[in-house]
Amino acid sequence: MRLRAICKGTVAFNDGHVGEPTPCPWVIQGSRSDVNSNWFIKTYNHEHKCLQTRKVRSATTKFISKQIMDQIESNPTIPVRALQEQLQKDYQVGFSIHKVFRAKSTAKKLVQGDYKKQYDVLRDYILELQSTNPETTMKLEFDSEPNLSATSRRFKRMYVCLGGMKKGFRACLRDFLGFDGAFMKGPFPGQILTAVGVDYNNGIYPLAYAIVETENTDSWKWFLECIADDLDLYANSNFTFISDRQKGLQIAISQLFPCAEHRFCLRHIHDNMRKTWRTNEYKENLWNRATATTVPEFNHRMQQFSSYDVEAYNWLKKIPPQHWARSHFTGRAVSDMLLNNLCEVFNSKLIEERDKPLITCLECIREYMMKRICNVIKVQKKCVGPLTPSAIKIMEKNVNWASQYTVRWNGSDKYQVQGPWQDQHVVDMVERGALARNMESSLCVQGRAMWPISECPIKITPPLHKNQPGRPKKKRRQSAEEKSQKKGDNVASGSGSQSNIASGSGKLTRKFIQVTCSKCKIKGHNARTCKGQGGAIAARRCKSTSGLPEGDNAENGVLPPVLLLLLHPTIYKGTNPRERDRRREMEGKGEKCHGCLSAQVEVVVLGFDVLISSLLGWVKYQVVRRRCSHNFPRTDTSSPGGWVVGRDASPGRRTQPEVGGCVGHLLMLGFCAHFIWNMHLLTLFDLMYGLD
Repeated sequence: MRLRAICKGTVAFNDGHVGEPTPCPWVIQGSRSDVNSNWFIKTYNHEHKCLQTRKVRSATTKFISKQIMDQIESNPTIPVRALQEQLQKDYQVGFSIHKVFRAKSTAKKLVQGDYKKQYDVLRDYILELQSTNPETTMKLEFDSEPNLSATSRRFKRMYVCLGGMKKGFRACLRDFLGFDGAFMKGPFPGQILTAVGVDYNNGIYPLAYAIVETENTDSWKWFLECIADDLDLYANSNFTFISDRQKGLQIAISQLFPCAEHRFCLRHIHDNMRKTWRTNEYKENLWNRATATTVPEFNHRMQQFSSYDVEAYNWLKKIPPQHWARSHFTGRAVSDMLLNNLCEVFNSKLIEERDKPLITCLECIREYMMKRICNVIKVQKKCVGPLTPSAIKIMEKNVNWASQYTVRWNGSDKYQVQGPWQDQHVVDMVERGALARNMESSLCVQGRAMWPISECPIKITPPLHKNQPGRPKKKRRQSAEEKSQKKGDNVASGSGSQSNIASGSGKLTRKFIQVTCSKCKIKGHNARTCKGQGGAIAARRCKSTSGLPEGDNAENGVLPPVLLLLLHPTIYKGTNPRERDRRREMEGKGEKCHGCLSAQVEVVVLGFDVLISSLLGWVKYQVVRRRCSHNFPRTDTSSPGGWVVGRDASPGRRTQPEVGGCVGHLLMLGFCAHFIWNMHLLTLFDLMYGLD
């Protein structure tokens, strides 16, 4: 038996000459006589001449998935880029990002299970759950199959109500349930519907959940029928439901339970109101009307709201008050909840689970419910007295409020209660009994190897996979109020729909806002595009802010700022940023600022300065010219001004450059004298008018 291994690398250069690539000379060859004997190396060339590479064909997706399985099990959301960097650091081999992505998907299938294969053992899971949890209700529904002889059925819906949760709800909980739905995030789209109750500590009590194809009237009606069978509810049952007004849920409740009370979540009503009325005042008005405890008080507050905004009042009046106002609740559920936070809290615990395969998702929900029951039992053991911790807090708060009221007995079962705010009520005492707190359940399930095998010959197949447009969304869409609370930015109060709305980026949105010019204070443009739209007063204010006189701009030929500084340093004071900021601060405080008058005075002084300096310079120039022409007569008429220039000038005669220098000195002296005079004049104006 012989074995030969060679290097498949290529040599780019052959003995210093560029030519066609040749194979690397590295080779090893061995042999042995039989299977039980040792290998003997016959040929070995250890020299490598090929180019180094980090690509290794043996680093396959299967190999990588086995190496990262522990990391995926502990952290399923680890980024692919982090896995790639860790593998390259450990093995000193190059791994492409696509290969690592495929390896991560393979490892997740090994850890969490395959999405398609879990539908094959769904019946076995149902049998195991029903055997370990008595009275557990699990229902399956499939798509209609025209071929009756087919050996498979396509999955459509599934309902789960664990026996322990059902017995606890029927034993001692209130007739109050909240409904909500959430999207499944796996490759097979669907919706998970939940029904959550309230325990006697005002905590959540997950009762039942279902996985359906979509959220519509048919699916909600099927889910409600399953709950009605478990809780023995009928068409005349006086039950109370609260929801977010999901698609089809209102119709399903009205058809199945016409006598039931259906409440609407007040937060979602406010979200619909925010589309038109965006300020916090409308939210406060809505909550003020919803928390009214009596019908006359509710009507009085609604009348006040109609005087505040008639359109918003008419919009809110279209929603019947028995669905959202506390004053119109029947009180059968012994709960005054206005929000559907029960289902929101439960759905927040299922964010990561909704991205897992079907059975894995159901197991995560069951384990969470089991952990919550254990935590509730621990809290119950710490309670002192017959009341729960939440009930004790409510009782203490009511005692503090009751200390401000005066109670008078009428001799029978009625009392007259009068409060400090001129409110008076009649209370009829009715005997009430306390219910025991009982919540015991195991909710345990054995491993898959111990599951009983279903004898049903029909195989369950997953639903049809539909590629949704765009990138798959993993996070729940948050409302504007949630984003503002998360970023710490409250909605700015303003008038109507023109107010600022806090966005998810932490900045105030510029939607529905008109820009205000910082110069002329007129909306519709900014300071850069300001052209004096506000008239003469706005234009004067605009020009005074820039430090230039009225009517002067670049088009009229105003001098550059550097040249203005050279001619007259005080005129540049108006464009100084510190002076400009000080002037704006004074205007903001309401103090009088003479910036415009100061700029006009400085420009007038500058004009006098230039005019007088030019006039005196011209006079001095003529005097010097005449004296020079008298002392030194012209000898060359061809030169300008008759001055002797160049080499023709005699040694004792002055030339034109010398005369020009003399004139320059005289002009400089005159300019400095008038400049000093102007500075004294500006000081006088400052003392008289208090100019800046």
